[in-house]
Amino acid sequence: MILMATYGLWYFKVQNEKYETFANMGTPSELKERGFTYAVSVNSPRYEDIPESGTSYWDGYRDGEYFGRWLDPYLVGIDYLVVIPVLSRASSNQVRGINYWKGWVDGIFENTSGYQVGFYWGYESPWQIIDEIHTDRVVPETELADISDYIRNDKGQLFIWSPYTNGTINLDGTDIKTIWRYFNYVFVQPNYYQTCTRKGTTGNTYSFSELVDVLNWIWNATPNTYLTLEADRSVLGQQEHCRCLSSICECSLDRCIDYAGDYVLAQMNSVVQNIWPQRMYYFSVDLGVVDTVREKYSLW
Repeated sequence: MILMATYGLWYFKVQNEKYETFANMGTPSELKERGFTYAVSVNSPRYEDIPESGTSYWDGYRDGEYFGRWLDPYLVGIDYLVVIPVLSRASSNQVRGINYWKGWVDGIFENTSGYQVGFYWGYESPWQIIDEIHTDRVVPETELADISDYIRNDKGQLFIWSPYTNGTINLDGTDIKTIWRYFNYVFVQPNYYQTCTRKGTTGNTYSFSELVDVLNWIWNATPNTYLTLEADRSVLGQQEHCRCLSSICECSLDRCIDYAGDYVLAQMNSVVQNIWPQRMYYFSVDLGVVDTVREKYSLW
């Protein structure tokens, strides 16, 4: 039996080494009113990275404790997951490492309420495991396996991941089918809303039928791969990441809501032929995006 659950990405920002909220992300009650089972706290990539005191266990613990004590009051009232800062602040070619990650997990776990129920792997690249062939990648698989075991078995908490695809044609060539087993759930981003040209092709080729193909690949790839639905403030008339704001895409801003709605139609046309039981939602930093899309596509 597959349980029904929805996960909403809840963004915060870091400015001048301090954590801040976005005004319209939604309160726990507002998120639950819209059917979200979980909030997933994630730092906005448009601002500073999560502060990093060092690479030791106690550096991670202190950083996690500070963040957890800041975050918890905002999300008490809904079960929530906390991002794990994977990459080093000093270099995107380095990771903070297993000692830091374990400290971060403990700092969060021991200094938050019972509403904190899991962690989110904060590196969304689908190509991340370093090996003899892929020496330019940064995550040792042994360390990912270690932190997975620490979270899921030692702490008894959820561990999830949401890799982007950017319209990649060769999904079998990503790490998704290799490292899925380290997570309770993997919510793949089709990036259809943002992308009109798929990698490996030319022209406006990311069609609705190809979105359905991507969903079918996600469903069949592993026992725990599911979908991330995507929309942003473009549906509110603001310029953000909808494909219609790209110079190579031929569509107007008012079409953005339909590209968001296509995720609903694609689920119905996928091998599941229904709304998927586990879903993650990206709605930028404004809960109003959800309301606006659902005015036209109620099952979004």
